[in-house]
Amino acid sequence: MKAYFILFISLLSFGVGKTQTLSSNWEGELESLLADFQSCMQQSNDLNCKSTIGKSMNTLYNLKDFYSSNSNRYATAFEIANEIDNKTTWKKLGQAYEQESLEEAQKLANKKLPVIAVYKDEEGTAAHVVLILPGELIPSGSWGLQVPRVASFFTHQPEKSFIDKSLAYAFSKTMLLRIELYARN
Repeated sequence: MKAYFILFISLLSFGVGKTQTLSSNWEGELESLLADFQSCMQQSNDLNCKSTIGKSMNTLYNLKDFYSSNSNRYATAFEIANEIDNKTTWKKLGQAYEQESLEEAQKLANKKLPVIAVYKDEEGTAAHVVLILPGELIPSGSWGLQVPRVASFFTHQPEKSFIDKSLAYAFSKTMLLRIELYARN
C-alpha cells in the first residue's frame, strides 16, 4: 500500500511540476510562435491568429488556462484581460508602476513560472497582454523603473511584435497606470 501511495504522490508531483515549468526550448518556441503569428495575421487576421498570447501559455508552459473547448481556440488578449481576475489559478502581483511588483514578476519568471502583464483601456474596449520572460530587469528611461523583458504579439500592428524587449517597449508611459501583473499560482 505504501508503494502505491509513493507512486501516486510522485505522479501527482510530476503533473503539477510539468504544468508550472517553462519549456527548455522556450526561446525557440517563442520565435516559432512569433513567425506563425505574423504570417497568420498577414493571411487571415482571424481570432485564431489573435489568440497567440493564449496559445503561448500552452506551448511554453503546457497550460490550457486560456483555452476554450466551446470555441475550440485559445483566448485573445482582450478575453484574457476580461477573464484573468476570475481565474483562481492566477494571482495579481500588483501594478506595473510599482517597482516591487516588477521585481516579484521577474523573480517568478526566473523560477520558470508563467507571468503576464495585462493592459485594459479605461473604456474596456481594448486590451493587450504580454508574457514576461526570464532574465534580468533592465532600466526604462521613459518609465523611470527597472522592468522585465517580454514577448508581445500586437494584433493591430503584427510587424511590430517582438520577443525580448522591455515591458516599457510594449506599453507607452500613458498606459502605465492601467497595467497589472499576474502570475500563475
